[in-house]
Amino acid sequence: MKLKIPELNPVLQSESDQRRENRYLAHCGNIALILAYTDSVAHAKARIEEYSRITNAEQEEPK
Repeated sequence: MKLKIPELNPVLQSESDQRRENRYLAHCGNIALILAYTDSVAHAKARIEEYSRITNAEQEEPK
């Protein structure tokens, strides 16, 4: 079974598109690290939920 890896978009519309894509790729990488370094599904799920809660709270903070 082959994994489908999303391709980077070579032509982005703006700098904000580039930042959005970079945040997405960083988020995917962080999730992959959590899955790689946890020993159970329940523990991984809890860590991913905590990570998502923290990143959502950071995005809601006024700049």
